[in-house]
Amino acid sequence: MSARASTPSSRGGPPSTVKIDRSPGVRGPVDVPGSKSYTNRALVIAGLAKGRSRISNGLVGDDAQSMVSGLRALGAEIVDEASPGAPGEWSVAGTGGVLSAGPVVIDANLAGTTLRFLTAVAVLGSGGIELTGGAPLRERPVGPLLDGLRHCGASLRGSGKLGDHAPIAVEARKGPLGGRVKLDASQSSQFVSALLLVAPYFDHDLILEHHGATAHGFIDLTVDLMVSHGAAVEVAQNALRVSAGMTYEAADEHVPPDASAASHLFTLAIATDGEITVNRLQSALGQPDFSVLRVFEQFGAKVSLGPDGSVTVTGAGNLRPIDTDLSQMPDQLPNVAVLAALAPGTSRIGGVGVTRFHETNRMAAVAKELAKVGVHAEVGHDDVIVHGGGASGGATFCSYHDHRMVMAIAALAAALGDSHVAGAECVSKTYRAFWSDAAKLGLRLRPT
Repeated sequence: MSARASTPSSRGGPPSTVKIDRSPGVRGPVDVPGSKSYTNRALVIAGLAKGRSRISNGLVGDDAQSMVSGLRALGAEIVDEASPGAPGEWSVAGTGGVLSAGPVVIDANLAGTTLRFLTAVAVLGSGGIELTGGAPLRERPVGPLLDGLRHCGASLRGSGKLGDHAPIAVEARKGPLGGRVKLDASQSSQFVSALLLVAPYFDHDLILEHHGATAHGFIDLTVDLMVSHGAAVEVAQNALRVSAGMTYEAADEHVPPDASAASHLFTLAIATDGEITVNRLQSALGQPDFSVLRVFEQFGAKVSLGPDGSVTVTGAGNLRPIDTDLSQMPDQLPNVAVLAALAPGTSRIGGVGVTRFHETNRMAAVAKELAKVGVHAEVGHDDVIVHGGGASGGATFCSYHDHRMVMAIAALAAALGDSHVAGAECVSKTYRAFWSDAAKLGLRLRPT
């Protein structure tokens, strides 16, 4: 009998729709969830470590839930110690790199991080492991990761015409793991992180040369966590060497707040000429999306760092068009596009070609949703040109099952009013309390 890891889909019931009225001056203090990127990396390392680790202030959301479920299926003993409504807290007894015997089926739901990271973890096992997910996730190619793992000596196969999609079947390896690998990371830096995370358990050192990656900060985050748990990693430009034959050391991790989640609230503040303070956010300084604060300042917003570690963003009233590059934080495309739509004039948002491979094709989705309010956006190879100003409410926006699209669109709807957002429940992927937090800050919304 196979073990199966699955989580309830955030799309399990009928899509929810919220009505958003014009909400001037959204303001107040707020706490945001723990970092998704940090949580998932910490969970994988704890799941592979020898000994017991504790992770506190972790993300409570669909993505973290799918990661916990998948690691349990692979043999990690994970106890959820959080109180209801509190941040995630887990006690993790790691596998030491010795995984449960198959057959095992892991359902990643809509979590690309879970699918990619646990595909790499699965090659350490004895085979019989299948990884799958919801329909939108199965449409996202993972071919470069599968090729990289094969070049390391793993035996696995994907699905679809080109064999580069989930479901993925991982078989028993036929020889040692490790060696020199060249990896195309243009679709996602997570391909690099996935290989790095498991490399200490290989038989030979991994020498990983990658090209095409844009968001290098997420690779840096992976390396920093690995080293803090005893891995030996040498870093050169676009090349890394991970020493083999090692085991992660169990240790406790306190997850910093999520800069990405905070950015959506700050976008809401700027769009409505309000002021929002996110508590303790300065501890997220090392996260790539923290740098979006500089982009907000380009629009004319005021950013203040409090002595208590908080960050406050104050709207500017009249926004300025900008020319910016988001290659190190491409997840910020929806937020920046929304603010560009509200800024009279033409804005250029560069470095976002990789977002075609995110939860949806975000470049196309942004252009389609902005058109609903009378704003024209041109989609290029690696940039989006937004001709802002003149936006009007009265639209019904689509979620695309994409949490970041929905949270960004909420800010646009709050600025314009008389708007509906369909599929609003998909925020549970990373920020389950988004709607309740936004309402407490002054967002005028109601379910329909």
